[in-house]
Amino acid sequence: MSMPAERQTHNERRIAIVGKAPSSRLLAPYNDERWEIWTLSDLVPMGQATRCTAHFEFHPIDWFREREAQGDQYLAWMRSIREIPCYMAEPVPEIPAAMPFPIEDVLRHFAPFRYFTNTVSYLIAFAIMQEPAALGVWGVDMAQTKEYRDQRPSCEWLLGWARGAGIEVVLPDECDLLKTPYLYGYGHAGNTMRRKWESRSQELQERIGRKHAKLQQKQAEAQELHNTIQALSGALEAQAYYEQWTFDDGT
Repeated sequence: MSMPAERQTHNERRIAIVGKAPSSRLLAPYNDERWEIWTLSDLVPMGQATRCTAHFEFHPIDWFREREAQGDQYLAWMRSIREIPCYMAEPVPEIPAAMPFPIEDVLRHFAPFRYFTNTVSYLIAFAIMQEPAALGVWGVDMAQTKEYRDQRPSCEWLLGWARGAGIEVVLPDECDLLKTPYLYGYGHAGNTMRRKWESRSQELQERIGRKHAKLQQKQAEAQELHNTIQALSGALEAQAYYEQWTFDDGT
């Protein structure tokens, strides 16, 4: 869904913000070089985004080190970044591409309102400040849990700000932002919600399939361990049999 701008902006940049929601993250314009791709979290190292021109991560570095100690590769990927900026709340030397996110500039631009409740809202605000021709959001629903529902209004407020600034706002049909199941006083938008229902059902089926595959793998590993324990127990029983033919001479 595209909301055309009514006023001209200062440049022709097109900025796509991509989040983790599986309903639309793969629909982002990765193959259209006109679009910059701004990513967050571990989208790229997990293969959930095929391209990015800027990355954003606001968690403290110790959080990543704890994950890395458990085998997570996200921090290693951030260390490997060279060609694109990696905006962080507090950059650290071990990430060469790290740049401080201009939080004071953002707060000053949108003053007196300090209505930023999640990473995506910071990215939308920062994108608005670039005065692009178009701003799109993919992989962002904020509809599944109370936490996300509480975060959603700040993103919608900023998308309205972008629209008012003459920026074309692009949202996929699968995205929940700026959507309502019906128009107050005018009935229900059944077709739109049907598409959302189908997308959500497909997402759940895929997640269940992945969990089933993981469960089968774990069950196979458990069976292998069980077989190993049985084999070792049999060997130990054989040891008990052979013990009668040995003696301790005290040496």
